[in-house]
Amino acid sequence: MIDNLKVGSGLVNKKSLIVFDAGIATQENLDMVVAKGYDYVYVNRTKSKKYDLKNEIPTIIYDSKNQKTAINQIELQAKKQETIQHDFCIYKVKSDFKAMKERSMNVKFKERFELELQKLAKGITLKSGIKIQEKVQQKIGRIKEKYPSIAPHFTINRTPDQNKINIISIDWQANETAIKKEKEQGIYFLKTSLKDKDETTIWKIYNALREVESTFRTLKTDLDLRPVYHKNDNATMAHLHLGLLGYWIVNTIRHQLKTKKINHDWKEILRISSTQKLVTTSIVDDQENTIIIKKCSEPNSKLQEIYQALKYKSRPFRMKKFVVPKPEHIKHTIQKTGHFTS
Repeated sequence: MIDNLKVGSGLVNKKSLIVFDAGIATQENLDMVVAKGYDYVYVNRTKSKKYDLKNEIPTIIYDSKNQKTAINQIELQAKKQETIQHDFCIYKVKSDFKAMKERSMNVKFKERFELELQKLAKGITLKSGIKIQEKVQQKIGRIKEKYPSIAPHFTINRTPDQNKINIISIDWQANETAIKKEKEQGIYFLKTSLKDKDETTIWKIYNALREVESTFRTLKTDLDLRPVYHKNDNATMAHLHLGLLGYWIVNTIRHQLKTKKINHDWKEILRISSTQKLVTTSIVDDQENTIIIKKCSEPNSKLQEIYQALKYKSRPFRMKKFVVPKPEHIKHTIQKTGHFTS
């Protein structure tokens, strides 16, 4: 794929940049793309414990909406050459918004994790509950498997009976690693082979991948692109091709909006657009004819702003009126019998 990309784009003698998803940013893949003449940027899957500060004062930038309440604070960290093939730079990113999101998720998972343990503890005290040590251990294992991000931060104690066959009680408490991890929330590291770019440029490059992922996530739901039920490659490729066409449309719209300082993501654009409704009214007149009137509601101020930026009409159509005459055979039946049964 990498070879075809280089030849197809005409960049045979130019060094291009690949923004990796963390899932495929293995050392083997990184070495391969560097050997083929590419630079790279990706989120490091492991925390970087040792690094030398290049700038003592962090560079402050803002999110795509430029909201000062969601500050992304970036500190440039430089590492010496780690592999024989190539060297790289590491950027430490600290995001208040991401930290808030991670705390919210951890609180939710922690509550669910402890609720499962409470149910297990209560079951041990019941006459018909699970008490055998082996089965209790299996239950605890399933709970840990269900909440892998929370389980390592809890110590679960089991109290067996004198024969050490049954468990008479369990208790649990958070350990020190949970407190330490909470301090690291909102912090992640960008790793890149680019060494002559500033922090803001690296962040914008990586943010392009985040925007693509966010848009595809929305499109996969709206276009029912997931899960993929097709059984052959041709049908699967046609299915995914629809998502790519959808993204081109989305990207064109968002690019046009950004030129007008409207930086909404696609999910927010859909939410604003959904406020405008199609209203259909059906009326039956004295001749038993059905009159259907279709009318579009007025857009609110936010949607009107989007329409003006894109040079769209505020309403896709004016009022439409349809008259559906009563079928002749029904009229004749009513005239002869006085009633009609469908």
